[in-house]
Amino acid sequence: MEDPVARAEAKLAEGDFTGAADAFSRMGVAADGQRWQLQAALIRADLGEAVAGQFEAADPALLGLLRGQQALQADDPAKALRALPASGTKNFNAYARGLYLRTLGAAQLGTGDADSAAVNLTLAERYPLPTKRRTSLTYAIWQALNGAHTEALKTTLKPDAPHAAGWLALLEVAGPGARHGTAFTTALTDWQSRFPTHPAHLLLVDELLEQAEEAPHSTAPRRIALLLPFEGKLGRVARAIQDGFLAARFQDLTNGEQAKVVCYATTPATLPAVVERALQEGADFIVGPLEKSAVEALRAQAALKVPVLALNASEGKVTAGPDFYQFGLRPEDEVIDAADRAWRENRRRPVVLVPNTDLGTRLLGAFEARWQALGGEVLGSARFNRNVGSYGESVKRLFGLSESQTRASALQRLLGRAVAFDMQTRDDVDAVIMAAEPVDARQILPQFRYFGTDAVAIYATSLIHEGTANARADKDLDGVMFGDTPWTLAQGDAALHAAARKYWKMPPAEQRLFAFGADAWRLVGQLRQLRGNPAQSLSGLTGELWSDEQGMIHRRLAWAQFSGGQARLLP
Repeated sequence: MEDPVARAEAKLAEGDFTGAADAFSRMGVAADGQRWQLQAALIRADLGEAVAGQFEAADPALLGLLRGQQALQADDPAKALRALPASGTKNFNAYARGLYLRTLGAAQLGTGDADSAAVNLTLAERYPLPTKRRTSLTYAIWQALNGAHTEALKTTLKPDAPHAAGWLALLEVAGPGARHGTAFTTALTDWQSRFPTHPAHLLLVDELLEQAEEAPHSTAPRRIALLLPFEGKLGRVARAIQDGFLAARFQDLTNGEQAKVVCYATTPATLPAVVERALQEGADFIVGPLEKSAVEALRAQAALKVPVLALNASEGKVTAGPDFYQFGLRPEDEVIDAADRAWRENRRRPVVLVPNTDLGTRLLGAFEARWQALGGEVLGSARFNRNVGSYGESVKRLFGLSESQTRASALQRLLGRAVAFDMQTRDDVDAVIMAAEPVDARQILPQFRYFGTDAVAIYATSLIHEGTANARADKDLDGVMFGDTPWTLAQGDAALHAAARKYWKMPPAEQRLFAFGADAWRLVGQLRQLRGNPAQSLSGLTGELWSDEQGMIHRRLAWAQFSGGQARLLP
């Protein structure tokens, strides 16, 4: 008699998923068990059918996969990640392994971890899946690849992912920053001949060609007005941004020959007149202004008929038009990126340490919002002032040491004599998220060691990195991980780095602004494409850049760790 398990597995291998689900269902009834019913439920849910039944006594790993599948279908990727089995797929059949990778990858993509999503989704192509899921897998892979760190993909995609080479080649042809027109069509045709059996042929290639036709090269701006506050207290900031913008413009030979850049000095008070003048002189694209109040004023100016890339982020409620974009070096992006990295590294119990300032309040709020969106809970927070006593007290509050000390003092008062005690730190913290300048961090880190809490992972913002080598002083920061601009960490565009060293002698703060200006130039030609596909990104000098549906440009940073007093890049 034929083994019923082998019969069901054979139907899966043949692509008869409905038949396999029916076979597993019959086995479940005959065996009076739940494992086979659960196998059938996984397949039916994958086919888009309703699933009913109680499976609490079934295989916990398969049950976790079903719960993750259902959470993803309910558009809750964070819940899906929590539900998926941590033990992996050791006892799964080939179909369940593929389903696990598809569910995990889609959930990672939904929570912003495009790098991991790209790895798992491309691996999922090894395994059988229903025909109706092929389309969604193709789109998910393309979204993940466009949202991931492009250079990292060359080493992170697994060699046993069957179509990895084709995906990487397609990304070079049609990914972020791709040029359209005849050259694009030729490159895509060449890709088709190199990878004739690639699954992207089924639908993605035709769609890419249609997008190329809808975005002709002639739409590139011809005259860009760069609006910056060249006079007054922001003059040095404005000149650093201008230098980066023009350096990138002259380096980009294709676009640089077409777009003329005209610089205009502005203040919030003169902005309306300057904008009117720029438009009368033929500007068909505006970059700037820089001050937040000026951005809010320009955002409210409904009569603008040219695209705008503002160089700050407005907090106003005025609805902007479809061609209004905002790009700034927002500190909030840094703590959001720290949250994402800590979550990817399986930290689930963080505390947050920020300065007792308005900036600290903003950073704490941004981290808490992101962490809750990921499905986590912040265990506690503390603020510090710039004095030695405050550093120690903030660390005590962070790890519950103040409470331990208070209990001992109360006991001493009750007994009327001194009591010997050891301060007990809370043992449920697995990460510290910290925003502190080097002068503060060098005082805070010894407090961690003194109180025995230095084994906890520490994630910091770019505030901690001065941008210049100072190994003797920075040894106190060893072990701290931090996010910063790729430019400051000597990554990306070696030619522009060489030019900056030769022609511009800038302190680290101005170097970040130079990179910011260069990225503003590179975004000009990519904004509509990025806004139309939030999973797509542009590898910039200030980070991996992507746009939300409202035209706000966000950044994912490069990461490093202090070791021996030096900042060393992390994967």
